[in-house]
Amino acid sequence: MRTGGRRCYPSTARAQERFARPGVEWRPNPRFAMHRAVAYAISTVIVLLGVWIIAAGVSSGSPVLWIVVGLVPIVIGLVSAFGPT
Repeated sequence: MRTGGRRCYPSTARAQERFARPGVEWRPNPRFAMHRAVAYAISTVIVLLGVWIIAAGVSSGSPVLWIVVGLVPIVIGLVSAFGPT
């Protein structure tokens, strides 16, 4: 049966049922979880760098400048951690 030029993609659950092999349980790729953990760790380090810049900058001669400079890596780290994928 034709679908008018559109492709019909099954849902993920149906695809797993359709392409599953007997006796083999579907499991997510462990490398994917490790890549995600490394990405979150890098984002955390970036945010901590911004916090460190702000903490060190508050005691300097121009704290407003260093607070603004410290907010840049904090925003970048938060966007990289929780932004769109």
